[in-house]
Amino acid sequence: PCAETFAGSGPFSEPETKAVQDFLTKSAADFKASLSFHSYGQYILYPWGYDRKVPPDHEELDRVGKLAAEAMLKVNGNSYTVGPAGSSLYPASGGSDDWAKGSLKFKYSYTVELRDTGRHGFILPADQIVSTGQETMAFMNVIANAVTKA
Repeated sequence: PCAETFAGSGPFSEPETKAVQDFLTKSAADFKASLSFHSYGQYILYPWGYDRKVPPDHEELDRVGKLAAEAMLKVNGNSYTVGPAGSSLYPASGGSDDWAKGSLKFKYSYTVELRDTGRHGFILPADQIVSTGQETMAFMNVIANAVTKA
């Protein structure tokens, strides 16, 4: 349970993930997007992560993801790779973006792997917090715009 990569004993086994599941399941009709932020790698990933397949609306997810990457690039000059998680990185099951898209039917579902590309890894220097936050806000503004038009 203290490992950085602890996945829990099963789906929604931990109190925090169970609380999120309960809240979103009860409120799913009120949402159109699910955003998950991780580190690191500078990726904007969309489903599916469990396989190298893509959902039927992957072209829309890719289009909006690329708009978000362009907005993030304009902030500080950092590029983010956009694509389906399973083929852009590697297949991995249990992602919240897959759950939100597959089970809750959220139109937009992304996992953003924030800075950096490997120099600092999980220990990003404090002097990059504000600029990473600015990139994150640029991403969220694009997604919010897409949601309001959906």
